[in-house]
Amino acid sequence: MHRLFVLLIVAGLSVPAWAHGGRRLEIKVNNDQLLVQGYNTGADDGAPSPRLYYNALHDHWANNAIVTAASASLPSFDLFNAGPLEGYGLTLSLTGASKWVSPPTMPAPGTIPDLIALDPADTIYLTFDTTTIDTTALGDITLVSSVPAGGAPHLDVSYDIAQHPSAVLYVLELELSTDAPGIAASDTIYTILSPDGATPAEKLHHAALYLESYLGTPVLDGDANFDGNVNALDLSVVASNWLGTDKVFGEGDFNGDGFVNALDLSVLGANWLASASGGAAFDETVAAIGLGGIPEPTSAATLIMLGAVGMMRRRRG
Repeated sequence: MHRLFVLLIVAGLSVPAWAHGGRRLEIKVNNDQLLVQGYNTGADDGAPSPRLYYNALHDHWANNAIVTAASASLPSFDLFNAGPLEGYGLTLSLTGASKWVSPPTMPAPGTIPDLIALDPADTIYLTFDTTTIDTTALGDITLVSSVPAGGAPHLDVSYDIAQHPSAVLYVLELELSTDAPGIAASDTIYTILSPDGATPAEKLHHAALYLESYLGTPVLDGDANFDGNVNALDLSVVASNWLGTDKVFGEGDFNGDGFVNALDLSVLGANWLASASGGAAFDETVAAIGLGGIPEPTSAATLIMLGAVGMMRRRRG
């Protein structure tokens, strides 16, 4: 069966063509460690883009009408900024896999996914260029042997399975690593594959979004530019959108109410100079620069904000 399935893939029967827009994973280096940031260039899927967590993203199988098989071309990877990876390699390792059978179509907050091992019939094949690995033997794929100065977008991995999945979410556990000195491998990256279907319920779309957020590493509150740190760059984003409406997280709306105001400034102040790998708290920084006596981090943040807004206004004048 596996031999026939692989021959069908080679014959081009998995899908008519790959479409590379949609849900993708941007490869980044944050605090000397690889991670991926999910984003969506396709139709609105009901979740923020970029995602408010790292290292998790889903997409849907496309059932083949000719044979009992399904394929997916997403999530795939992009490296837009070479940075410290320039001239070095990138490897994608498949380290494990599991599935969530018959999840709720709309999981309630606090639901703990029941992830179990795959059956032999659940073998999933990952292919990049001429290399194929699978969830039975696991293995590594070289995405880039030497990252160019301009980065490496469109690192498109394809996924195939010899069935039409239904009422099940598949979870692939991946790791990105590099031979660039001083850059640590990623934490586990979770790509989630959800069924094909005519409705969001058949596709288990909301369950897949829930599983993304459950497995992903949350973005720091206040990290408006998603660089793993909360600092003056994020304060600048808040200042630029101050008192704006219909805003999103990346524009300074950290509490999700659509506005950028003192509530969001409070969030930023509470996480001032925090980073994905730890860092000084805002009140410690306030004391270090001689702003002691301000009882709440928010008060100090407000003073900084007022100064930033004032400078912006003077520049515009």
